[in-house]
Amino acid sequence: MRLSLSIGVIAFMHSYAQAASYSPSQIKGISDPVLIAKIEGYMPPICSTLYGDAKHWSPWSNCSATCGQGQQVRYLNGVGQKNMVTNGCDIQQDTQQCTGTECPQDCQYSDWVDWSPCDATTGTQVHSRTEVTPALNGGKDCPSLWGPPSEKRNCAVDCQGTWSNWTDCSGVTATSSRTFTVTQYPLNGGVACPSTNTKDCNPTCGSIGWGAWSTCDPVTGTHTRTRNVPVDTSFVRLTVALRQNQCPTVDTQACDIDCQLGDWAPTGSCDPLTGAQQLTRKILQQSVNCGKPCNALQYDTLTSGSKSCAVDCKLSGWSDWVCDTSTGQATRKRSITQNPLNDGAACGDLQETKDCRLINCTGPSCTAPLTCETGPWTDGACSATSCVKISTANMLYPVRDAGLPCNLYKTSPCTLDAVMGPWSDWGACDDTAHQYRTRDIVSNACNGGKIAGATTEKRSCQQICQDNFNPWNAWGPCDQTSGTQKRTRTIVNSPTPDQQPCLTTETRTCAVNCVMDNWGPWGKCDECTGIQIRNRTVSIPEQNGGNQCPPTQDSQTCAVTCLASEWTPWSTPDSTCSCTRTRTEIAPAINGGTCLLTQNDPTCSQNCETSDWSVPGECIKSGPHAGTQQSTRAITKQQCNGGAACPADLERYTPCDIDCQLSDWTPFGQCDLQTQQQTRTRSILQPAYHNGAKCGPTTDFKACGSCAEIVSSFTYSECDAKKGIRTGTATYLYKPKNGLACNLVVQEPCTVNCVVSDWNMGTCHTQGNLAGQQLFTRSIVVAPLNGGTKCGDLKKYEKCVVDCKAGDTWSAWSECSSMGFQHRTIDVLFPAQNGGRNDECTVEEQKTCPVDCDIDPATGVVLQESLNGGKTCKAAADELGIPSGGYSDYSSTSTVSFMSMISSNKTYAMAAVATGGMGLMFIAGFFTTRRRNGYNTISHQAAL
Repeated sequence: MRLSLSIGVIAFMHSYAQAASYSPSQIKGISDPVLIAKIEGYMPPICSTLYGDAKHWSPWSNCSATCGQGQQVRYLNGVGQKNMVTNGCDIQQDTQQCTGTECPQDCQYSDWVDWSPCDATTGTQVHSRTEVTPALNGGKDCPSLWGPPSEKRNCAVDCQGTWSNWTDCSGVTATSSRTFTVTQYPLNGGVACPSTNTKDCNPTCGSIGWGAWSTCDPVTGTHTRTRNVPVDTSFVRLTVALRQNQCPTVDTQACDIDCQLGDWAPTGSCDPLTGAQQLTRKILQQSVNCGKPCNALQYDTLTSGSKSCAVDCKLSGWSDWVCDTSTGQATRKRSITQNPLNDGAACGDLQETKDCRLINCTGPSCTAPLTCETGPWTDGACSATSCVKISTANMLYPVRDAGLPCNLYKTSPCTLDAVMGPWSDWGACDDTAHQYRTRDIVSNACNGGKIAGATTEKRSCQQICQDNFNPWNAWGPCDQTSGTQKRTRTIVNSPTPDQQPCLTTETRTCAVNCVMDNWGPWGKCDECTGIQIRNRTVSIPEQNGGNQCPPTQDSQTCAVTCLASEWTPWSTPDSTCSCTRTRTEIAPAINGGTCLLTQNDPTCSQNCETSDWSVPGECIKSGPHAGTQQSTRAITKQQCNGGAACPADLERYTPCDIDCQLSDWTPFGQCDLQTQQQTRTRSILQPAYHNGAKCGPTTDFKACGSCAEIVSSFTYSECDAKKGIRTGTATYLYKPKNGLACNLVVQEPCTVNCVVSDWNMGTCHTQGNLAGQQLFTRSIVVAPLNGGTKCGDLKKYEKCVVDCKAGDTWSAWSECSSMGFQHRTIDVLFPAQNGGRNDECTVEEQKTCPVDCDIDPATGVVLQESLNGGKTCKAAADELGIPSGGYSDYSSTSTVSFMSMISSNKTYAMAAVATGGMGLMFIAGFFTTRRRNGYNTISHQAAL
């Protein structure tokens, strides 16, 4: 039994893949499933079948493989284990195969749909495809694997539009044209828009414009113009049109010539009496026809006239200066000898006055300011009170000197003697044997005047004293303190005891002159008046009629500074460490005083002061301070003159968190076709600092390798010109991975260019709209396909040489013109073109013919000169009975006029001119010389 079980284990290992479908009923002859299982040695499947419900087993585990083949496991639960032995099962675990559901699945597109119709607005068309299998579980998406879901390509858009109506036939080009109005412009090589179409036409007379008028002939009073036919490829058609439509080619009309005058020229000098100057101008051109006539006032063509001229004033010379002693002013005059006219220079002043003192004044004193002129000073009385006399003067010339500085009042010290009043009577004799008398000082002496005398006198009133004394001695010096003086005498005989003593000394008052001390220093300037004072004292006062004391006080003006407010506090130091204070003016300065309103102190001190630290700024992300925030402070006050110094640290840095910042992923790099893997990277734009978010991976990989990359270039067969298709084959360059399968055979359209035959030459047209054109044609050998080169035009016209062909019959000769010419013409069937010969075509012939002289019988004016042997003017005068002495007996020739006519008149000069090598067709004229009826006829054959 054990042997069979071992064999069963071997069988289990061999056939486990089919165990899930094993059924005990398949073993014939034995119905006990447990027994069968033991015989077979395959217990786990049997137990799984016996207990396959959720009642006995746990749920299956997840598949062990997320992609591909794996296993799932389940276990017997409590109920299953309880019955395990009873039922003969000896397993507790069951397994089964499983397939992972997360295998990568690449996206797959459907086939391309057909290209959309071409969009005429953008010149593009598109086709698209859709996703039929989505990318799952990391599989490649369709755009990265197969490209975009839609494609756009350029497509050809042909030009579309409408033609306008044909224009009227141009008289300049003899063509009519029409234009193409575009409603759709071509794109991407589509059929181009046609240009303007033109065709030949026959213009009417009115559409062929006239050229400019010639200069008006001053002799004939006419001017001419001719048709403005350009000498180009249109000349022949325009000339033929003019002839066929019988259009006039020359227009002669009368013209007006105005009188032409030269510039005005003076014929004399300016007339001082009238202020006019005569002018004349020459006639350069007399008027012709209705031109403006000469010497006509209404047309401003007078040949003589006048114009105003400026006459300056003229004056006589100045008279001598005459001084008026009553006014002090001198006057001089001049007179007008010529009054001004027509804005001539004015006369100016006719009279001048000035101060008599300046008539003959020379030298620097003449420029000094003048003062008023006064009469002699008149002194007033000397004031006994002030010792000053007042002097006055009068202005001699108050009118002249009004406003000039003038001093009419002055004071000066004066000298007065003292004046004494009369003596009083002698008084009574007093106890001392004396008697007195007095007198008053009426006025004191002034400035050195005679001083006052004594005001008191005494005398002895006892005879004995007078008899016993010698005469009095002279008065002694005046005592300056007491104002007295003494005199003495000696006693001859001393008085007896019983007698009154005699007076030996006598005292009287005496005049004491005032004596002054020196002046003291000037006092402080009075800020209100601008006056300062100095004083002196009286050292000896005046007494008893002595000279009075002069003033004890003197004053003078002084500079007063302005009155100002209090000084403001000193300012903070400025950039130069200077402080400033100011004040405002209250009252102005006086007498030139200063007014200091601002003071600077360059020595003021100040401590350095700084602001508070600023709020930290943004986190710095690079450089030496990366990962920090900067705070700053500024110096608000600078250190000045010894103040506290400023700190050195004006910025500081504190840590901050910075998250890592990565760049966007680069596009995946080139695919490594060996591994079919491509890489993309990203760079660290900002490293992380401190607690900031850290950086993630900087490299990423994904599967790659499209068919275009692992398949070789297609080798294409030759293009099938009938179908426009070629076949390409390729091989694998690298073994495909990731379930990729590629198409190695393709078919695609190919470009087939148009092939055309050689050009076949047609007939050269000589007439009609295609004259001078030759048709060439060719056919298509291979038609273009798939945008191949288009075939181009299958027919074209090219210029061909056409020789001129003339008709057979000449017209009759025309009448002889006033210039002595006749002409005739011949029709041209078709002109030479594109370098063809004109030798066979002579469009016009011309010959000279005789022209008789024509004289106006009334005026004798020659109206027509004799030409080419016609009747001379002398012969014509004889026929009219006019004296013929002044008329010519000669008939001139038209040969010279013929040459000028050829060069100036196209209808005479040529039949056809064309560009591109076409030659000129010249004129043949016939000229012969013969004598007819006594007149000279000049004929001459010339080929020009």
